[in-house]
Amino acid sequence: MGALRKVSRQEYPKKREQKKLEEMRERRELRYMEEIYEIVKKPSDNISEYGMPEAYDHKGGVNQEKRFAVALQRYRDSTAGDKMNPQEAWEDHQIGKATSKFNAKNKLQRCDDYQFVFQDQIKFIKSSVMEGVNTELAESPDESKAKSAVEKLQEERKALPIYPYHDELLQAILMIVWFGEDHTDPPVCS
Repeated sequence: MGALRKVSRQEYPKKREQKKLEEMRERRELRYMEEIYEIVKKPSDNISEYGMPEAYDHKGGVNQEKRFAVALQRYRDSTAGDKMNPQEAWEDHQIGKATSKFNAKNKLQRCDDYQFVFQDQIKFIKSSVMEGVNTELAESPDESKAKSAVEKLQEERKALPIYPYHDELLQAILMIVWFGEDHTDPPVCS
């Protein structure tokens, strides 16, 4: 009998350890299942699913308010904190793009290490202004008022960077239009 007690006392801790591990596993599974149950039970506000509109009443007439209520509910829902309509989302995205700062603090610190090279440009600008290259600034107000609108437009046109290529551009456009209309060879323009 003493030997059986001794063996029993040696085996008991092993069996108890296995039993406790099994109980812990079962408790963990039970907690997990309870969490799942609570999540499923609680209604979710973040569900994006189609809701059938109640367009018709019992008499067969169309109730416009109920018809559009489902579509407008998304925009009227003030309880949803993280939801926003597409316009607000787009505006926030645009604001984020406009205010993006890419490591601006480091750039400001690194910028102090370099010096600006504007001295030569200032001399160049001074010399061109002093020589009278920019004569438009020297016009009196009376002279500028005297010019007709057509003359001003012609001057602006000639100041454009593409103006020297004006004739070539018109010829190219003419060829494109001609070829696009009837798919034949364009006329030879001189």
